[in-house]
Amino acid sequence: MSIPVYAILTYSPWPGLDYTNNMGITCLIIMATLGVITALRPLAEPVIMPKRVYIDLEASPGVKIWGAAIVAVTVLRYVIFR
Repeated sequence: MSIPVYAILTYSPWPGLDYTNNMGITCLIIMATLGVITALRPLAEPVIMPKRVYIDLEASPGVKIWGAAIVAVTVLRYVIFR
């Protein structure tokens, strides 16, 4: 639904609207449409999401190395191009 709304806003009589405004208006129109649909036809019972008891949150050594390398390259670029 966002593609037709965005296309209408892009080729509308308001040519001065930029991308951010078009996307914001598109988001508001979609939220309003979904609110109307929910008000007219709500679910018979709420959706129950499964609970995850255990989630592994340990980072692998490769991730730590790549993260440190990216930070180092970013700092180096700031030093070189300031």
